[in-house]
Amino acid sequence: MYKIIVTSHGKLAEGIVESLSYFMPNHKVEYISLDQNGIEDFKNRAAELLAAQQEEVPLLVFTDLFNGSPFNVFAQLLPKSGLTYDIVAGVSLPVLMEAALQQEFAAIENVLQTLKNVRTTVIYSEELLQLSESNEDE
Repeated sequence: MYKIIVTSHGKLAEGIVESLSYFMPNHKVEYISLDQNGIEDFKNRAAELLAAQQEEVPLLVFTDLFNGSPFNVFAQLLPKSGLTYDIVAGVSLPVLMEAALQQEFAAIENVLQTLKNVRTTVIYSEELLQLSESNEDE
């Protein structure tokens, strides 16, 4: 069991969590966005969000970009929080959906390998489409 937080620049985190709701209306994914209020406001809200987490429940944080401001803020705050955590940069709906599906019963360590496999599937899906089209032409 683990908690999920999605964070991003602008409304990406809100949008991807809203999209997840179409497939999983009862998901337990939270989000926080870096908005026009600036980085200091974001840092304060992120610190409050982390302070509200239960120490015994690991945290999986998805960010939009590696080394982007949301990533950097969580990378600075999490080590000081006392929480068990992992950060995954480059959130996508298939990866988030897989993490949310396993959230209630899987250990965070086990789900990370599954997420890597889901990412690979997404990357290679274009190759599968091309292969399928070439087989249809024969």
